[in-house]
Amino acid sequence: MKFVSFEPVLSGADQLISKHPGIHWWIVGGGSGNSPGCDITDIIDVVRACRQARKPVFVKQDSATHPGQQGRIPLAYWVKEFPR
Repeated sequence: MKFVSFEPVLSGADQLISKHPGIHWWIVGGGSGNSPGCDITDIIDVVRACRQARKPVFVKQDSATHPGQQGRIPLAYWVKEFPR
């Protein structure tokens, strides 16, 4: 099984899903530690692209160490899928 983890997820990551059909699982989230935060729309875009490509996606976290940035991900996009 091949997977990628984007933490923090970057703009345009959703475009990689259709370009790399050999990736079985996509893990995304905001950064932790000293990494920068992420734009919440980038997480949403990846979840939508994974659903369209029928690929499992796991949304790990929002930007954990940045005050006020937890809880921004809509519940419909707090996805915790695993490959079969």
